Amino acid sequence: MHKKKLYSELLNETFHINVTTAALRTIDKMGGLDNYILYTKDHKLDSLFGLQLKARLKEVPSLLPHH
Repeated sequence: MHKKKLYSELLNETFHINVTTAALRTIDKMGGLDNYILYTKDHKLDSLFGLQLKARLKEVPSLLPHH
């Protein structure tokens, strides 16, 4: 586990979180923290923080479908 600062572009916030090396590689491959959180299945996030962050990201107006 590594203590890292990861930035959410959608929320314009930096988070200090513990992540595994594998998770860091996946975050990088997916294009950042926001994509990782939004497109990873809930059971794989494996933390209350991840699930809460996903809920916050889903509330960002730019993610709502355009009519």
